[in-house]
Amino acid sequence: MVLKEYANIEELSDVLGDPLQISRLLLRIKFEVANKRAPFNEALSELERTAKSSIKDYQAVYFLLRHEERNRNIRGVLVGDYVIALTVEEGGVIRLKGKAAFSEVATSYKASNPVIRVSYARITPDVVKDTPIENYLREIISRVSEEKPPNIWVGRLLYDYKVVEAVSDKGGFTYVLKTVGKDGLTYVFKIPRDKLPNGTLLALSGPEKISDFMRSYINVLQICHPDKEEIVRFLTKVGLGEALYNELSLYKKYVLCPHGFILTQETYDTDSYIDNPPVVIEPYADLGDLHDYVSRRGADAKFVASVGLRVAGALALAHALSILHLDVKPHNILLRSDPKEPYGVRPYISDFASTGRAVEGWYKPTRLTPEFADPLSLLEMRAGFDYDVYSLGLTLLTALTSKKLPHRTLVNLLALKYVYGMDISVEPFLLDYPALATFHKEVEPLFKSLAEGRARVGELVEKVIPLVVDRDKISMDVLSREVDKDLFALLSRTITLKREDRFKNALEFWLSFKKLLQDKKWEDAIPKPP
Repeated sequence: MVLKEYANIEELSDVLGDPLQISRLLLRIKFEVANKRAPFNEALSELERTAKSSIKDYQAVYFLLRHEERNRNIRGVLVGDYVIALTVEEGGVIRLKGKAAFSEVATSYKASNPVIRVSYARITPDVVKDTPIENYLREIISRVSEEKPPNIWVGRLLYDYKVVEAVSDKGGFTYVLKTVGKDGLTYVFKIPRDKLPNGTLLALSGPEKISDFMRSYINVLQICHPDKEEIVRFLTKVGLGEALYNELSLYKKYVLCPHGFILTQETYDTDSYIDNPPVVIEPYADLGDLHDYVSRRGADAKFVASVGLRVAGALALAHALSILHLDVKPHNILLRSDPKEPYGVRPYISDFASTGRAVEGWYKPTRLTPEFADPLSLLEMRAGFDYDVYSLGLTLLTALTSKKLPHRTLVNLLALKYVYGMDISVEPFLLDYPALATFHKEVEPLFKSLAEGRARVGELVEKVIPLVVDRDKISMDVLSREVDKDLFALLSRTITLKREDRFKNALEFWLSFKKLLQDKKWEDAIPKPP
């Protein structure tokens, strides 16, 4: 059966099964096709084509299939290619309805393909005005007629999960949906976007980009189930003992590990993408992301330290496996209720869609968030393990102080425009930060000189970075006020623009972070073995 089962099919089937409601409906409609004799599967295909065409005119399709041999009637309502209500009647009595009816029709009838008589009529919400069906129909037709992800999936069943909410469509590479499984638990579906915000096709482009997208999640699985020998080799290489592995491996529980993947085919067209999209299934973070949480509740130094240590340890595992995250930011640190964790909050580092494998310790940054990207790495066009540490440090500083470093974001935007050749306008950003007008006049000519071939990347770095550092002096003084001085000093080191003064990787940062907590007698914020 090509048609799909709507998530609320039970409720609507109850309404359809009410003799009074059916009588009122039949009095108001005019059948477009009546008692047409046809094989079951042929009739079903005709119904599907009619319903898909009708939705464009804000119409649903009411249908009746009569199986005269068995004295059975199959009665239902279609919106697009979704069955929103269904009953199977025998001898004038409803034998099955909702999910049970759909299951029988989709299996036994499709397989046996009996000859039946089909009747159907197009209906609008006005036809069922002042009936229990009206509001359901308006909502469902409105949703389906949009034909636009991610809202088109809301209220439907995808792979036996009920989609209850579109959590976000702002991600660069995925739509995020909140779903409920058969076990009654809440999960997140991440669906690769049909096309990226810049218009480039993703899920509809063919198997290469889908494979590339899914490959990043394979890296995540390796972090969640780390190879001890590989990590021990890394620990030995950086002069640390093998015994550290047992403690470091505790931090894998702070990586948002997928529960499963669904990939039904290699290539998706628009219809197959809507009907059976590629999906990554993840746990649901009921407390939202770090940005939202801090905005709602605020954050003290110990809370930020607790979250930061856990994410640093998770990134340390990734770095020990030569895996870079490349997009650490507040929106990618998700929080979930857990009474065993400090503050009752367990953080997860999520969204490894930008993940890369460091070749000789470096990777070219291509997918990033300008606000939390490292200017030095962007200008040099190479990201190492310290790139992730920079992004995590700035993320934690932002959570701790509620302040940002917009001058660094401006430099990153200019780098993307002039160094990477991206079609970016900085004017909207300057409208939000008019105080940066003078700084912009200082730095943009330097970037233009690179684009015009009058300077090299090395010269650009030598001229731009000192200007950023001068601007930092003002901003960092503001950031340091009324916050924990020790934590501020540690985080400040993560974002220094002198590469030689940085933490080389997340492992170094994690160890220094843990020592800070021990020195401050915050041991209860350090994860303990179970």
